[in-house]
Amino acid sequence: MNKSATFRRIALAASLSVATGGAMASDHCTSVFTSLQSTLAGSGLSAYLLALASYQDSYPGCFASATPGTTYQEIVATAFNQMGLISQNLGSRLLGGGPTQVASAGGSGLAAGGKAGAWNAWASYSSDESNYRVKKTVAGAVGSPFDINNDSSVNNLVFGGDYRLSPALVVGASLALDEGKGVLRPTTLGRTNTSARGQSVAAYLGWQMDKNWALDATVGYGIGSSNPGVGTTADSTRRFAGVNATYANWIGNWQLSGKAGYQFAAEEFENARRGLTLPNTYYTARLGQVKAGGEVGYFMADGIMPYVGVAYVSDVSRNRVRVSQLWDDDALILSAGVNFFSLKNNLTGGIAYTDELSRTFIKHSNWMANINYRF
Repeated sequence: MNKSATFRRIALAASLSVATGGAMASDHCTSVFTSLQSTLAGSGLSAYLLALASYQDSYPGCFASATPGTTYQEIVATAFNQMGLISQNLGSRLLGGGPTQVASAGGSGLAAGGKAGAWNAWASYSSDESNYRVKKTVAGAVGSPFDINNDSSVNNLVFGGDYRLSPALVVGASLALDEGKGVLRPTTLGRTNTSARGQSVAAYLGWQMDKNWALDATVGYGIGSSNPGVGTTADSTRRFAGVNATYANWIGNWQLSGKAGYQFAAEEFENARRGLTLPNTYYTARLGQVKAGGEVGYFMADGIMPYVGVAYVSDVSRNRVRVSQLWDDDALILSAGVNFFSLKNNLTGGIAYTDELSRTFIKHSNWMANINYRF
């Protein structure tokens, strides 16, 4: 490390200590933002930008623009979750219903069954848990070695309603409300509690090509706000889109189904605010994924269908980050759940658990429950 960089490190450590008054060990990222605020107010923009660059190198866990963990947690738990629920509900409406209902509908699923009306209303609640963990020694860094260990928990309440324009075509809209909390542990020195919330709306379209195949597409937009440290806020806007092909086939009481698709989302965060606006803390989280998988379920006489599934997902596009090598591109997802059918009352529902495996740095799981009513 050259003398100039060494001097900046020493000055950075001194300014952090003075600005926080010893609070660093208990709430590290808040201390970082407090120091940046003090540097900007007292020493001007040039000194602030030097301090910001050093903090991003030394404490990347405090900055979503520095590591991919926050990008993944922000997008998968919100926009991707909403699009996945929409696709699941469309697949169930167009191709589902159990073997008895499929037979009575001439193999066309509930969409053409006649017993259920043209309208469908649904709701879903999910709880998403993720952890981003990486250990890395940075020579000369303040607090070296840093040990990033960030947890995230996001709860989603998603509503939807759709209308059958024809036996094969469904259009609808969805509203999602998400609220999350997390813990940033950017070094072994301390932790910072974080929170976030958002709302998004989406329009979707489903098309049943034949008795076994259906297509769906979704586009959406939303807003949000996050608190990366005590007294620090950043507003955001999100946009997303996805397309999927779904297959379902009944063999006696067994259902074989599969889904393949692509989804993309971007969440644009404004500069963080802590009394003053902190320049160059804005960032855009982007993620594009392809996903393919299958499920096997058994329809029981009392309208219950347990199932298991496996899927492969690959991150084919993403935003650039300062520590870009700390990213896992591929994962295997295992799922298990139970679907419920009350065809007499035009009600369907289910609960499911998914667990994402084989990523080195990111662990992710999700619980979900949903209900549909057709009238």
